[in-house]
Amino acid sequence: MRTRVAALALVAGCSTSACGREAAAPETVGGAEVSAPRFTADTQMVVDSLGNELMIVSKRTAQLLPREVRPRAGAGDPDAPDAWRVVDPRSASSLMQAATPDWYVIDVRDSRAFATRGHLPGAALVPLELLETNVADLHVRTDQIVLLYADDEARAARAARILAAYGFPNLRVLGGGMAAWEREGFPVEGR
Repeated sequence: MRTRVAALALVAGCSTSACGREAAAPETVGGAEVSAPRFTADTQMVVDSLGNELMIVSKRTAQLLPREVRPRAGAGDPDAPDAWRVVDPRSASSLMQAATPDWYVIDVRDSRAFATRGHLPGAALVPLELLETNVADLHVRTDQIVLLYADDEARAARAARILAAYGFPNLRVLGGGMAAWEREGFPVEGR
């Protein structure tokens, strides 16, 4: 088994001693030497059709790793045609189940609606009135899709315009809002 793991690691382009951890190259910033990762190795265990357990190691350079969105006022154009899109509940549900990384779901209703009428599974509550003041507290990756919803589509669209203006790249608005989600029979938490 050890030979097979080593062979897979070498095929992936790194030595067995370097796989699974970051390699560092010295870099100077302001006169001080700083260690910066050159790559990150992703390791995945799989079982083949014969029942053998295999370790697959792939590496990605640090420059290609997804970063967190750094919100800045005026960084995006909320009027651009691709700034955000409306997605129906059935499509949203199936896309969220298959997504990697997970979608970042934001409920822009008030706290009372969130607590009493329920919310989408895993949703974060950020009322529309507080969204712009709390935009820096949203820790969203650049490759992560943000789904915004409210009781109606118009309120979620206003939230999408705010986030688009701050440079959030992958915004979706739940078409029909919470009522459409419930009509489709999808799960609701917090009731």
